[in-house]
Amino acid sequence: MSILMSILKPLFFVSAVIFIVVDIVLVVGIILTVQKIKSLKPDFGSVPKADFKTPLLKDEKFKKRWEAVLIKAYSAPPNSYVLAIIEADKIMDDILERLGLKGVHTADRLEALASWDLKSIDELWRVHRIRNELVHTPGFNLSLDEAREVLGGYEKFFKEVGVI
Repeated sequence: MSILMSILKPLFFVSAVIFIVVDIVLVVGIILTVQKIKSLKPDFGSVPKADFKTPLLKDEKFKKRWEAVLIKAYSAPPNSYVLAIIEADKIMDDILERLGLKGVHTADRLEALASWDLKSIDELWRVHRIRNELVHTPGFNLSLDEAREVLGGYEKFFKEVGVI
């Protein structure tokens, strides 16, 4: 039995060393493979996070257009606030374009904006849908209070991005 042990003991030691070396080689191989995969990963058009307090949006035109919308909204209801909501949506779309968001329609740019961690994004979607109802659905009407809420939704976004 001791002869058998004297033969197996060095074999166990050698096999343990071999397995440790193989483990190290495999771990290094896995690490290198993961790094290579990360470098090959395509960029699917991720949108950079915006710094909303940039001069890009500090354009007096946006502020003046918004002030004109507010004046228009209460000049001759109910048609005036429908036109004001349409104009507010256009201002919002122009801001999204200025931020570099791509898309054929406003909804495309809003989808791209969703990755930007804005507090007002859900409200912005809501008011844009209402604008679409006003434009595309015959007989769709809003009360003056509802119109104020919609314009308030646009205003939240304009304030959040630093336009007003």
